[in-house]
Amino acid sequence: KFTADPDDPGRKGGVSIAIHKGMIDVKNITHRAVIPGRVILIEVPWNENDRLRVMNVYAPAKSEEKAAFWKLLWDAIENDDSLRPDVMLGDLNLVENPEIDRLNGGRGTDPQAARLALSELVTELNLADGWRRRHPTKRGYTFTGNGQSRLDRIYTKEDIYPWCTDWKIEHPGFKTDHNMVSVQITSENMPFIGRGRWAIPTNLLKHKLLKKQIQELAMKMQADVERAPRDRATTSPQMALKTFKTEAVRVVRDYQKTRQPRLENAIKSLQKELE
Repeated sequence: KFTADPDDPGRKGGVSIAIHKGMIDVKNITHRAVIPGRVILIEVPWNENDRLRVMNVYAPAKSEEKAAFWKLLWDAIENDDSLRPDVMLGDLNLVENPEIDRLNGGRGTDPQAARLALSELVTELNLADGWRRRHPTKRGYTFTGNGQSRLDRIYTKEDIYPWCTDWKIEHPGFKTDHNMVSVQITSENMPFIGRGRWAIPTNLLKHKLLKKQIQELAMKMQADVERAPRDRATTSPQMALKTFKTEAVRVVRDYQKTRQPRLENAIKSLQKELE
């Protein structure tokens, strides 16, 4: 779903929302361009009979347009409850707290009138800046240009915030001047799902050293099974299989403990290079 800039649809502005067809019933999604080229709202099926409204915003970058934009957005949704979002996210092109959300303070970069207009909108819609609430003193930036700023944010309604986890700012994995912000949202009415059954991570199955260790365990199991008819007092096919599975899990977990930190360090190193 998208809305393009009405004056220059192919070259500037425009916002979109991508939907995972395997997780959401796309036939029952509705969407509206609240401000063409700047704000789009979608409503998706959520937890049986509930609906979740998500608003994506691309605010103007020009200082003289910022305050008017946020006032225009409030005027558009003030008297229409169907346009009030449960989640508001996007590139807001300003920060509410420059002392911590801009590198070295960046005071005076955003017009005070614009910050006030956004703050009033957030208050009226009962929204919370989840990442900042989860990390009240941490510095994290989503945009790198002449300076660094946390321009990209996710707001949720106060009654949804307690059910949000994994607030993140991370590099998307390709060259861009914006980092990716994300959050996992659930619902108090959703059934509890536990950690599930442990399984060998499929990516480890390609590691030759690990495969060799598991093959050696399998060969030992085969030998034990062949010996079982002659020595039923101490072994059996079932006992041999159980021993093999227990040892295989131990070997994989031990391998994971030594291999995983190396992978994480390599990923962090690549992220630094991308930044």
